[in-house]
Amino acid sequence: MPRSRLRLIKCSAPIRICDLGGWTDTWFAKSGAVLNIAIFPDVEVLVGMRKKGAREAKVTIHAENYKDTYDIDPKAKAWSKHPLIEASFRIFELPKDIHLDVSIFSEAPVGASTGTTAAVSVALLGALDLISQCSMTSHEIAKKSHYIETKILGYQSGIQDQLSSAYDGINFIEIRNYPDASVSPLYLPDSLRWELKSRLLLIYLGRPNASSEIHKLVIKRLEQSSRFRKSLDPLREAAFKG
Repeated sequence: MPRSRLRLIKCSAPIRICDLGGWTDTWFAKSGAVLNIAIFPDVEVLVGMRKKGAREAKVTIHAENYKDTYDIDPKAKAWSKHPLIEASFRIFELPKDIHLDVSIFSEAPVGASTGTTAAVSVALLGALDLISQCSMTSHEIAKKSHYIETKILGYQSGIQDQLSSAYDGINFIEIRNYPDASVSPLYLPDSLRWELKSRLLLIYLGRPNASSEIHKLVIKRLEQSSRFRKSLDPLREAAFKG
């Protein structure tokens, strides 16, 4: 591929809102059900792919929300600035002679409790899957995204956010044995879908939260007493009622 030729790949993934049954999609709940909505604004990933120069880095990351631009080695043993982004490159065998210029942007604020982290991962994995010609399904991309967060990075994470971003729209997710889940999309007429989108409003109070740390607080409480574990039951029921 001549250096002047640039191939552009764009992938997007919606964020998650309105989760009925949240917390029952976790390892400590073991089983449960969630009804949620994946909605605009999407996380957008734009990858420019061209022939790599002799002394050029393999990958350049532009994390626009953080105003960070930096090079990474996909096979490096240590993380640099954004582990979630960098870890995605470790699970693909990318072509050796190409350079990837990766821009990531989200209109949704970071840490707004809308599954933005999962949307970033899903969108990036979708682009890398296309480049690597692996042809993963939406479900497989969601599982791989969850694997990166929980196994590679050691974060606490349920599975609903990744599945929501990968499938889009309104989805009923049933977890029979964590982390295995089935997804049943609920289809709405386009007119109703767009009417719903036009009437939704996200209000952000300006104080981000770390989802993994909140998970740790919930786990600590559940370990204190069995009576706290019973509070998961009405959450499971909420998804079915929804």
